[in-house]
Amino acid sequence: GSGPSQPRTWASLHPWDEGFGGLEAVNTGSIPMPCHLLSFALLGNAAVGAVGGQLPCVEATSPGVCSRPLMTQGGSASVDWSLLQQKSSVQRGRLAEDAASTKAAASSTAGEHFTVVIIPDTQFMVMDNGYSGAWLHEWISQADWIVEQQHALNIAAVIHVGDVVEEAHRPWEWDNFFKGWDKVEATGIPWSVVPGNHDLTSMAQPFASNRWDDYNRFMEPVFRRNPNLHGNFPPGKYENSVVFFDASGIEFMVVGIELGPTQESLDWASSQLNQYPNRRAIINNHFVLWGAERGIDIAGWAKRHRNIFMIHQGHDCAREWNRVIHNNWGEPIQEVLADYQCSGDAFLRYYTFHVTEHRVDAFTYSPSLRVFETDPNSQWSFDFNMGDLRALPTTLPASTTVIPLVENYYREAPRVGGWGGWCTCPDGQRYNVGDNYDGCANGPASLACEGGAPGECVKEHDSTRQGMKVTCATAGLPTPQPEQAPPSSSTSTEAPRVENDYREVAGVGGWGGWCTCPDGQRYNVGDLFDGCANGPQSLACYGGTPGECVKKVETSRDGMRVTCAKAASPSDEADEPSGQENVYEHVSSGVGGWGGWCTCPDGQRYNVGDLFDGCANGPQSLACYGGTPGECVKVVEASRDGMKVTCAEMPS
Repeated sequence: GSGPSQPRTWASLHPWDEGFGGLEAVNTGSIPMPCHLLSFALLGNAAVGAVGGQLPCVEATSPGVCSRPLMTQGGSASVDWSLLQQKSSVQRGRLAEDAASTKAAASSTAGEHFTVVIIPDTQFMVMDNGYSGAWLHEWISQADWIVEQQHALNIAAVIHVGDVVEEAHRPWEWDNFFKGWDKVEATGIPWSVVPGNHDLTSMAQPFASNRWDDYNRFMEPVFRRNPNLHGNFPPGKYENSVVFFDASGIEFMVVGIELGPTQESLDWASSQLNQYPNRRAIINNHFVLWGAERGIDIAGWAKRHRNIFMIHQGHDCAREWNRVIHNNWGEPIQEVLADYQCSGDAFLRYYTFHVTEHRVDAFTYSPSLRVFETDPNSQWSFDFNMGDLRALPTTLPASTTVIPLVENYYREAPRVGGWGGWCTCPDGQRYNVGDNYDGCANGPASLACEGGAPGECVKEHDSTRQGMKVTCATAGLPTPQPEQAPPSSSTSTEAPRVENDYREVAGVGGWGGWCTCPDGQRYNVGDLFDGCANGPQSLACYGGTPGECVKKVETSRDGMRVTCAKAASPSDEADEPSGQENVYEHVSSGVGGWGGWCTCPDGQRYNVGDLFDGCANGPQSLACYGGTPGECVKVVEASRDGMKVTCAEMPS
C-alpha cells in the first residue's frame, strides 16, 4: 500500500509455489552446478525467461543431481512454445491463427471460479535501463506468469491500463513490449489495452487531434486480429474499444476509454453500454481524473450505467488505492487504481471471482519476486451479484424521486439520449430534454418529460440535452411548512428564511467532511474530486463554514453538496437596507472553463464557469449562487475559467 498508514506487507509464494519455501529459503548448496548457475542468474535479476518466475532447478533428488531441470514445458496445450521463443517480429505472424484456435475455450471460461488479470503501467520496464528499478525481464516474467497460470487460475481476461511505453515514437520500446504481449496474445485470452499519457504522440499537446497516432500505428495490427473485439472508436482507430468475454455463464464487457476522453468518445461508450445492458462492465481508463481537464466527470458518468461494476486505472505513483462509489440505483462500483512502476517491483493485480459465493478476492503479486503484497489496499474482498442482470430494472427506483416535488427536477439521468425536444412544466418553465432511447418512435411521448407537456421529439442530436430529463413539480401542492421554531419573544418579527439546499450532484466525490451553515445546521458533503488538495476548501460547501476534508469514502456524502441559505433577521434589514454587493471571484478548485452567464437579482450579469460536471445539469451546472443561470456552454473560455458569483439578496 501507499503511505505510512498502509505499510507494505509481502507474503512469499502462492499455493502453487508450495514446497519451494520462498526465495529466502532457497538452499543453493543442494542444487547441482548447471542448475545452480541458472538459479543464481535468476535471483540476480537476469532475464532467463522462466515461466511464472519459478526456480530453474525445480527438483533435486540428491546433491549434484537435478531431476527436473530448467522449465518443464508442460504448460498450456494452447501455447506454441517454439513460437514463443522466436523473435517478436516473427512471432506475430502466426498469432491470429493461435488466438482463433483457442478463442472458444478462453472466451467462454467455465467453472466455479475465474480470474481477471490487471497489468499496470509497463513503461519503465520496456525501457530496460533500470530506471526506478524496473527491467524488461520483469515484464517478461509477468507475461510468462499469465501463460503458466491461464488454467490454474482460470484466467478469463487480461486488462492493460495504459502507459504501455515511455515514449510512443520509439519503435524499440514497442518491440520490447511485444516480447511480453505476444505471449499473452498467443494464449487466446480476451484482452483490453488503453493508451496512457506516455502513449501520446506528444505529451506537450495532450488534446491534439493526432494525439494517438503513434499508439494506433503500433497497436492497430494487434487490435485487428483481436477476435474478442466488438467495437472501436473512432472508426479505424483503437483508443476506445469494447471487448467481450464470458466466464462461468456470466457475460462481461471491458469498455476501454481513452485518457481525457472527448464527449464523443464518452457518448460512444454509453451507446455500447446501453446496447448490451445485460453484460457486466469493467471500465478501463488510464486515469479517471484526467477527464476533468475536459470538464468530464468519468466517475459521475459511470453512475448512470447500471451494468458497470468496476472502474480500473493506473498512472499514479501513489501505487494503489480502492474505494466504493454508488450508481444511481445505490449499488456499488469498485473504483481501483494500481500502478507499481515507480517502486520497481513489478507487481500486478488480479481478481478471482467465486461464483457460488458471490465474492471477488483481490490479490497483488509480483511474478519476478514471487511475493504477494497483503495490506488492505493490495488484498481485499468485495461482494458481487452473480445473478442475471436481465432481472434488474434499468430505470431508477421510485425511491430516488422525492415525492411530492415542490420544484421542477431537471437532471442528467440514465437511458436518456441526445435526440429530443422541449418539455413545458405546469409553472410555465421549459426544459430541453432527451429522448428515451426509442428513436422518437412515440412522438412527444418519447421525451424524458415527466409531469409536463412534451413538444415535438426531434431526431437530431443536441449535446445540451444529451441525457437530460425533467420531473415537473405537481401544480397546486401546498408549500411545506418549516419546522416549528422554539418559542421566543421575537418570533413574530423574524423574517422568513430560505432553506439550505442539500442535494446530490455530479462532480462531487465520496471523500469529504462537514459543512456548517449560518443557521447552525451541519451537512456531510463530498469533496470536489481534487483529493482534498485544498483542505477545507475542497468540500462542496457553499455559503457555510467547511470543516476538515477527510480522505475516506463515506457513502452518505458521496456526491452530496450543500448551498447554505443566508440567515435573515430584522437587524439585517435595518442595517443593510440596500443589500450586500454581488461577490464575483476566482476560486482555486471546483469550477471549470465551460460555463455561461448568471444574472443576479439586481440585473448584473456575470460570466461564470461550470461545476466540473460536464454541464450535466444544464443551467444548474453553472457556478451561479443566488442568481438566474443561463445556458451551460461546453466551450472553454479563459475569462470564466474558475469564476463564480454569489449574488446579493435584494431588499424586500
